[in-house]
This record gives sequence, structure tokens and C-alpha cells, in this order.
Amino acid sequence: MNPPDPKEQLAKCAAWKYPDGTPVLYRQARGIAVETKTRSKPWMLGASSQSIGHTAVILVDGFAGGVALDHVLPILEATYDKRIEEEREKSKGGA
Repeated sequence: MNPPDPKEQLAKCAAWKYPDGTPVLYRQARGIAVETKTRSKPWMLGASSQSIGHTAVILVDGFAGGVALDHVLPILEATYDKRIEEEREKSKGGA
């Protein structure tokens, strides 16, 4: 598995448009999805005056420290994605 591209990770931080307290699904390392809420805005882990950092992270309720933003999906988008997938499956079966 390749390490994340720092510029892509920084772009994800900048694009995050959700306020603190947003309901999210957090996919843990073992693949278990947990419903929780955000407690912060995202930031770059490892950022310093000489580096933009390496991984976009965010705080979520029930977990200590930052979790990778790649593992966090706002509930509204998760619901939307599920509906799209369900519609695709219906189209395959009904066509």
C-alpha cells in the first residue's frame, strides 16, 4: 500500500465543508463502521514549518486522537452513496 500523497491530503482538508458535530461514519482499520460525530476541523498530521504534513486527520467522538479523514464519511453522503449503489443493482436486475 502506497503512502498518501500529501498534496491530495491537504486538498481534502481544504475541501472539508462540514461543521463540528457533523454525523459521520468512521470506518475503523478492521473495516467496522461506527456512527459518530466530528469534534474538529481536519488538519495535517506531521505539519511543520518545513513540511505540509502527510495525512489529513480529524477528531471524532469516542476515539482518542485524530483519525484519517479518508476513513470518515458524512452520514448524508454515505446515505446518498448507498442509494446510488441500490439503484445500480436494481438497474442490473431489471434491465
